[in-house]
Amino acid sequence: MTYPLLEARDISRTFSPHEDLIGKVVRTALRQPIPAHVRALSNVSLALHTGEVLGVVGESGCGKSTLGRILAGILQPSSGSLAFQGTPFSAMDPLTRASTFLKIQMIFQDPMSSLNPRKRVSDLIAEAPLVHGLLDPKDRDRFVHDALTRVGLDPQTQSRFPHQFSGGQRQRINIARALAVNPEILICDESVAALDVSIQAQILNVFMALKEQGDLSFVFISHDLGVVEHLCDRVAILYLGQIVEVGTVDALFQAPQHPYTQALLKEIPRIGAGKRRFNPIRGEIPSPLSPPSGCPFHPRCPHSTPECTQRMPGLQEVGHEHLAACHLLHGTPSHSLTELSK
Repeated sequence: MTYPLLEARDISRTFSPHEDLIGKVVRTALRQPIPAHVRALSNVSLALHTGEVLGVVGESGCGKSTLGRILAGILQPSSGSLAFQGTPFSAMDPLTRASTFLKIQMIFQDPMSSLNPRKRVSDLIAEAPLVHGLLDPKDRDRFVHDALTRVGLDPQTQSRFPHQFSGGQRQRINIARALAVNPEILICDESVAALDVSIQAQILNVFMALKEQGDLSFVFISHDLGVVEHLCDRVAILYLGQIVEVGTVDALFQAPQHPYTQALLKEIPRIGAGKRRFNPIRGEIPSPLSPPSGCPFHPRCPHSTPECTQRMPGLQEVGHEHLAACHLLHGTPSHSLTELSK
């Protein structure tokens, strides 16, 4: 049996405000309500296969970054589990777990704040391999030279500090630092969102080159569907901490089944589309402090029914490797919602 490289099983994450004993006594004395909990993710299940680029898409506040941090081991899930090549992390001893998480590296959105401004580029790139015993100190200079060359930076700049680089160059340094420990998985959290369009193209070319080498798998978190369509093999659509649709790029972009996915795809800028009226999704994403009952999208859905307000739909197969969670798909052909949206 072949297992996914990385698998998330029913991952949920709830953030609770910290309340010490004094705060609890004061709140009780003043008869204040118990602080609300934020449910950032709810029963999210995903699988990443070897050599695959999996896109995770959704509006701001939907839980994309939280999911990425859990997959990278930076955050712990409130419930659910992670497995690497079929082995749950919870079943690993601490040393094995640490070495396995080293194979999963994350590239963050802000290329400046994720770099230590007091360290030179050579130190930023070589530090982790040296600490983990992956690099012989005498090979340090050659290693840094090769790492910078791999991401398209001049090796002669390795003695500079982060503030001496442009945003795109700093992101290349982040990529080189992530690759320095020979990871099998890169989790890219809005890695090009903070960059100018021309610089975005350069960074995306770096990702494409890494993808073509075939020895890396990616989780590419983004809100830019145009980039996702260009780079990814499969896409998961996240809404208010829940997956509402997942499928191959071709299936999802050619025949989206969930109303939320359809609304997102309608507004992708296309060359030659001419003048058209911009129709954003009505309303705003609900607060995770007080999520709606039933389907989380029903307050904004143009096809909402009473059933949508009462019960959360589960993911169901609507095509080959294509799943969607919508009550309107029950007992209907897989193309019905696509026709409804026209």
